[in-house]
Amino acid sequence: GERRDAPAANEAWSSLPRATRKLPQAIATYARALVATGEAVAAEKLLREAIDDRREPVLVRLYGELVLPDALTPLDRAESWLRKAPEDPDLLAACARLALQAELIGKSRSYLEASLARKPSAENSLLYAELLDQLGEGERARSGGHVFLALDRHEEVEHVLIQHLPGADLLLNHIEARFLEIHQE
Repeated sequence: GERRDAPAANEAWSSLPRATRKLPQAIATYARALVATGEAVAAEKLLREAIDDRREPVLVRLYGELVLPDALTPLDRAESWLRKAPEDPDLLAACARLALQAELIGKSRSYLEASLARKPSAENSLLYAELLDQLGEGERARSGGHVFLALDRHEEVEHVLIQHLPGADLLLNHIEARFLEIHQE
């Protein structure tokens, strides 16, 4: 079970050299293991301390994916980091995800829009489209000034940004058909 795996993950982490335990990828791997073993609170503490020390994009993204019993506390923490780096697109996206966990839809939307304006990504574009659908603005997401789509092709994700141009609807229909075709394979 999950809880029995936590001591093994902790033991493996403890056995690593101190220098290795400071590497962002190692921290991210251990944090994922903690989450997988039901230790999300311990993962939050690990990530928080690492990000306080050095704000690495991989750790910030993972922090934004945390699901904790109290959704507001990690959001408050991420927003405090954001005050120090207001243009950081990964931090904006993390705040968007955490705001969504806290059911602060408007705040999440604002953070996502700011993140996408600074650094478009397939993952965040898809989240934004889902958010607009949730708000009843799905049609706007598909036919507005910009349309963000994420296509997943056998583990490869590509980002498509379509300006509203003549013929964009035809292209959009083709992409949606291809998206459905890929996911039915």
